[in-house]
Amino acid sequence: MSLKGTLPNHSIVVDTSVEQRDIKDTKQLPFYNLIEENDDYSDVYEEDGKKYLLTVQTLDSRSSIRGLKVIQMMPIDELFAKVNQMKDVAFILLIASGTVSIAAIYFISLRMTKRLMEFARQIKTMDIEKLTTTIEIRGNDEIGQLSHHFQQMIVRINQLIKEVYQADILKKEFELYALQAQINPHYLFNTLNAIRGSLLEKGDRENAEIIKLLALSFRKVLSKPSELNGVGEELEVVDTFLKIQVFRFGSRLRYSIDVPPDFLQLAIPRLSLQTLIENTIVHALEQSIGVTEVTITAERYDDQQVRITVSDNGPGLSGERLQEILAWINEDSEIARSNRVGLRNIHQRLQRTYGGSYGLQIESVQGQGTQVSIIIPDNTYEGGDIS
Repeated sequence: MSLKGTLPNHSIVVDTSVEQRDIKDTKQLPFYNLIEENDDYSDVYEEDGKKYLLTVQTLDSRSSIRGLKVIQMMPIDELFAKVNQMKDVAFILLIASGTVSIAAIYFISLRMTKRLMEFARQIKTMDIEKLTTTIEIRGNDEIGQLSHHFQQMIVRINQLIKEVYQADILKKEFELYALQAQINPHYLFNTLNAIRGSLLEKGDRENAEIIKLLALSFRKVLSKPSELNGVGEELEVVDTFLKIQVFRFGSRLRYSIDVPPDFLQLAIPRLSLQTLIENTIVHALEQSIGVTEVTITAERYDDQQVRITVSDNGPGLSGERLQEILAWINEDSEIARSNRVGLRNIHQRLQRTYGGSYGLQIESVQGQGTQVSIIIPDNTYEGGDIS
């Protein structure tokens, strides 16, 4: 390969060739006529039976070398030799990169296959009866995410099974309660009526009225076995019960029922209001020495919900005790406690019947009283249970 540098006056200032070193002017070059009028030129040139790649480039980037023309002659054979050399190098690099890629894919696939087989083994050996969680396969890839979601699925299935068992236990508790109350109802009514008749014969009209109310209360409670009841029917039971308590406590108990007629046909868990009133008598009236006022009200909570509230002016609850009761009625424990069992039963029946946004709301201020509200959907009760 030869390289020449010529000035605009055709003089050669740089020449790397040995054969043409005595040539000092570009006009003496055999290919002068090819480059005379061309500042940029590239073509195959043949001389003495040998082919060259003739390239001419005029430099004009800087003032000090502007006009300098660079002439390069490279033998075609030498050029092809370099091209073949580059092809060999490219082929070697292709083989090397292919080998590295295949090795990387093999080890990555082996690692993924091993983790998949471990995941499959864990699933295969898992006890289907106990549904215990397995050792989670860590990682941010798809296998790690699959293992993580599988563990979450197992936990959720266990929660659902537990909820089904709890719902069944609550239902059996209610059925047992209703069954106990229905033992020989006709015998009970006849006995109460006999006692009432005996009291009337003796002139004891006050106690006779109490027995009458008691029999009426039992008849309403035992009249229908369904789990749900209309609000109006529940209020009749509550009113009868409170009248009996007025005979018991006299002027120490005052009560009022203020429920709009539009709400009387709404569906409510059977004996839920009765349970709230019983709690009020035990924890408010019996714990006070003054007059206890009990009010039952109802209002729309929003467009889809109704709130029925039992309020009293009793001793109320401390903040710590209130939080303890709220936590307990929401917990999943199957172990019943002797205190506030009725509240927990009502709250969980409401949530399992209507959904998680329904249930009991409890507010209390120590020394001022307590409010317990039942939140139910605004739907008309037509008898029977809600599916």
